[in-house]
Amino acid sequence: MAPIELLSRSGGSMRSAMLRAGLARNLTRPATTSSSTRRNLSSTTSLPPTYERLFNKYTEVRRVLGAQRLTLAEKILYSHLHNVEDSLLTNTNNGRDVRGKANLQLNPDRVNMQDASAQMALLQFMSCNLDRPAIPASIHCDHLIVGAKGAESDLEAGIETNKEVFDFLESAARRYGMDFWPPGAGIIHQTVLENYALPGLMMLGTDSHSPNAGGLTTITIGVGGADAVEALVGAPWELKAPKILGVELTGELNGWVSPKDVILRLAGELTVRGGTGSIIEYFGPGVDTLSLTGMATICNMGAEVGATTSIFPYTAASARYLEATRRSQAVQNIQALEAFPSRTTSEDAHFRFRADEGAEYDQVIKINLSELEPHLNGPFTPDLATPLSHFKSTHAALQPRYLGARVVLTKSFARIHETNLKKQGVVPLTFANEADYDKINAGDEVSTVGLYKMLQNGGKGEVKLVVKKASGEEVEIATKHAVTNDQAGFILAGSALNLLSKGV
Repeated sequence: MAPIELLSRSGGSMRSAMLRAGLARNLTRPATTSSSTRRNLSSTTSLPPTYERLFNKYTEVRRVLGAQRLTLAEKILYSHLHNVEDSLLTNTNNGRDVRGKANLQLNPDRVNMQDASAQMALLQFMSCNLDRPAIPASIHCDHLIVGAKGAESDLEAGIETNKEVFDFLESAARRYGMDFWPPGAGIIHQTVLENYALPGLMMLGTDSHSPNAGGLTTITIGVGGADAVEALVGAPWELKAPKILGVELTGELNGWVSPKDVILRLAGELTVRGGTGSIIEYFGPGVDTLSLTGMATICNMGAEVGATTSIFPYTAASARYLEATRRSQAVQNIQALEAFPSRTTSEDAHFRFRADEGAEYDQVIKINLSELEPHLNGPFTPDLATPLSHFKSTHAALQPRYLGARVVLTKSFARIHETNLKKQGVVPLTFANEADYDKINAGDEVSTVGLYKMLQNGGKGEVKLVVKKASGEEVEIATKHAVTNDQAGFILAGSALNLLSKGV
């Protein structure tokens, strides 16, 4: 992708939209790259430097682990080890029990930082007195833009409020050869997917949704600023070897079902902590039916179940996406890598962007896409998953009377809310003295005095509450209501519809 120049809408010092370090081009350089930057590994095939390193490390992993079957996540992760033998053979039963036990010392290919955490990371990096980061890096200004009124005004307000921060990030990026994406250039995890993610890479991102890039077969892990600094200075980044949770997809999405429903369904089964310490790896024939952006969406939300990251195998949709984002050379590089060193060698000698046949997962969850239905998750927690066909049973939440509610007591009501409650057969009450709100605590028993009489009198009369404490003490609280004669009839009938259905 060629460098892009955009002008800041504020007209300030945010003049350049993106500073190109030129360090992240290895995988997309044309085939005519000079021999000084690309080494021929055979008489007929050449690999770009990044894939050359990946293949060499992968060969070493195979030498150390022998014929052990590997998942896709393990292939990519272990092929980024600083010292393969030390990481895979230390306290791992000679390499047989790596998951959950080995401390992996990893060398990521790239670091991506958002504006909020990049500030301290850059200050710490600057204190190391290095002229350039050890690996390519980018800075994305998106987190400090607050959505309030609309894109145009929010962007201008964000630039004005954080001008000093953005100026610092831009100047630091220019000084140290990092890519810079200014306010308005896009959300970090989407920008990374469109420009930097490539199958086989390992990246760190200071954003919890960095695993979004897993949709393009990239191991991308969300980290804090301190971890980012380690990678920037070239120090190995440490990670406890994650377990691998396999999700087998069969069938094909249909109707109103979207890829997002896959992870919503999975969240309901795993809970918000079910993926902790694990990489979620998707496999099976259903994978080939998904779009690349759909796979990225699923990986993005792996953070909601606590997963270290998520990943999909390379598919035809992946190739189409690379071509659509002007990275067709990467497709050729991937083909070259999977064919290397020659088609006559053993299958294990090849790096394939899929799990080995017979690879074992610590847990396997099966999802039939053909049977999957739209899901609604929440409120309050993303693992409260409700299939659309079951959503009818939640109608009680919209009809408080179904829950046995007779009275709703609060400090104040919105007009429409109050009217809806009355038509549903519920009495809305407010405190005569708002300070009485603090007199009611969890565990108190509350009863009404004068409620039924008020309704029988067409809304005329007062309603009081008697609050009984655990100690036996009773507190009387005065309330207010605005129930009319007609509304009293609705409430006594159970709802307005009950009364109207009788022709009254």
